[in-house]
This record gives sequence, structure tokens and C-alpha cells, in this order.
Amino acid sequence: MDKGNGSGFEQNGYSAPQGYPRVRLDDQDYGPFYKENGEPISPSSARHLITGIAVVLFAAAVFLTGLTIAMIRSDRKLYARCTLDVEAAVTENRIGGRNGDTVYYPVFSYEYQGRTYKKKSSSGSYPARYKVGDRVTVHIDPDDPDKYYTEKEGIGSYLGVAVISAAMWVLGIMLAIVSVRSRRNERERMRQSKVTYQSDIN
Repeated sequence: MDKGNGSGFEQNGYSAPQGYPRVRLDDQDYGPFYKENGEPISPSSARHLITGIAVVLFAAAVFLTGLTIAMIRSDRKLYARCTLDVEAAVTENRIGGRNGDTVYYPVFSYEYQGRTYKKKSSSGSYPARYKVGDRVTVHIDPDDPDKYYTEKEGIGSYLGVAVISAAMWVLGIMLAIVSVRSRRNERERMRQSKVTYQSDIN
């Protein structure tokens, strides 16, 4: 029974307790995860890292899914109230955006019952969806003419959130599968190591 110079654990920075046989693990078992000093992370540590990332992704996906559902419900209520069609003119494209990105927000001007309304769209784009002077049909709420929507502002307002949410669900599921498989492989390695240990003793 080898109680001293087993090579696998010591070379990778891990050692078995004194008096026990060393069990060599293939370096490939550690996967592409390494500590800052270049030392490979053990399979269980890598699995815990993957599981943690998957949990964070699932939590974010649940939040974004709830946000998307809330936005869809809000839009449906708006569509149900805005039953009157009026013609509006695009009077300007206001520039907005963050981190150096340029986004254009159209401003619509329309009249209802002798009063003029000017509303800046909450949905921006690049390039601008409309040119100044374009005539657009807007759907307004007869009881609250400040409330409106246009055909081009429908699904685009929450499509980006829905896509990000779907991507997080897919990535989270993939990492969860990797974590489960890693756990199974780890159990199999432990079982094989136990068999090796018993063989060395005998």
C-alpha cells in the first residue's frame, strides 16, 4: 500500500491524510476552472461555482419574466382603453440614449376636441423610425387623451426584455445540466477511488 509518494494529489496542490493511500485523479477531471495562482479547482468547487451561477441566472430570469408579463398586461389594458384613432404629426425626434449610444424618440402632436396634445414616445430607436413631418395614426383613450399608443410601439417595448429573459433561462438550464452531470461524475470517481483504496489494502 503506497502511503507516501503518490503523485496525483501532491502535484496538484492536494494531499491525502498521512497513512492513507494516494489516489491519482486525471487532470482533465478538474475542467477549465483555475484559481488565481494557476492551481486547478477541485471538481466539487467547480460544480458549486456552476451551480451558483445557474441560481443567479434563474433568479434574474424569473424577475425579467415577471417584468415582461407585467408590461404585456399593462399594454393590453392600454390597448383596451385606446379605442379612438386620430392623425398625428411627428414634430421632432428628440435625442437620448446612454453610454454614447444615440437613440431617437419621436414627438407626436395631435388634436382632440379642440385641444392640442404633444407626447414624446417612450420607445426610442436608431435610426429614427419617423421623419419630422410624417403623419401617423395614433390610438388614444377618449376619456384620457394623454394616453395613446401607435402600431410601431407595441411589442417592441418589451421584446428586448423577453429575449434577455429567454436567454437567461436557456443558459441557466444548460449550467444546471452541467452541474448535475458533474455531481454524477464526482460520485462515480469517489466510488472508483473507494474500490482502488480497498484493493490497495487487500
